[in-house]
Amino acid sequence: MKYNPTAEGERIKKLMERIESGDIKIPKFQRNFVWKQKSIINLLDSLYKGYPIGSVLFWRTKTKIKGERNIGGYVLQDTKESYPTNYVLDGQQRLTIIYSVFTNRKNHPGMNDIFDINYDLNAKEFMPYQQASAESIPLHALFDNKEFLNHIREFTPQMVDEASELQEIFMNYEIPIVTVFDMDIEEVSIIFERINSTAKTLTVFDLMVAATWFEKFDLRDHIDFLKKELQKKHFSNAIIALLSNQKPRNLITGTKIDLTKALSVYNRKEFHHIFPVAFLKSNKIDGITLNNINSVCNIIILSSSENKQIGSKAPSKFFTGSHNTFLN
Repeated sequence: MKYNPTAEGERIKKLMERIESGDIKIPKFQRNFVWKQKSIINLLDSLYKGYPIGSVLFWRTKTKIKGERNIGGYVLQDTKESYPTNYVLDGQQRLTIIYSVFTNRKNHPGMNDIFDINYDLNAKEFMPYQQASAESIPLHALFDNKEFLNHIREFTPQMVDEASELQEIFMNYEIPIVTVFDMDIEEVSIIFERINSTAKTLTVFDLMVAATWFEKFDLRDHIDFLKKELQKKHFSNAIIALLSNQKPRNLITGTKIDLTKALSVYNRKEFHHIFPVAFLKSNKIDGITLNNINSVCNIIILSSSENKQIGSKAPSKFFTGSHNTFLN
């Protein structure tokens, strides 16, 4: 056996220092951060209660990977050429949360406010800072003693004790770290693929990126390039043309759409959203962005007059009666 991996505990503060110094980075074949704020809070609650959160796997090497990423995408120090780098093979999401939550955003203005979490001493729970009471501690203050003391100076003696206990818990929590050495990039890609092959949160595409990745080829980069090239050529229009061949009907009246009029020129007045923009924004659906809203999957041939009738209604309100099918 080349290497018999064993886990060694490492405190949160030490891990944060290693991340800040550039010692720990993400290999390019890893996907970006995807956890929601509820999952972030659940992880913090597990740490607070002393629950195990699983080990983190590093690959330590002097090989510098093309396109390596910092934890969370934040700009951190570069590792010196002569120094080895610890690439995260498993545990990227957890490390990103730990570093981002306990780091002051003043030092990283681009940091997402999803990581601004407080512990509310009245409610006895973690919550977004906007919802927390005045008797709460921002978690980024726990590892900055000056800021921590500034926050608790108006607290009652009992609350000071509770805040100090909170700080001590996170200061002393140790995360199991497994580090593998002396492996080439091909072996490491196989390890990553096998670790994540049963993970429900990874997509088939994520696994394909890992399975096909090597130093001079990154499938994600090639797909991103292709998407940009297709966007220039307006292949969304090609998909609309394919759908028009299915004899689309008007959502409101149920009559067949005059395709000669709709497709004679690129007429924006004849193209609208299945899920109206106002409906999606008013319901504050997680993960919805302008790109999601304007996805070709959400575009339909519809005149502006009928679009005004739909307004901000949900599709369930206007896909009714005899007109609930717009494709013949």
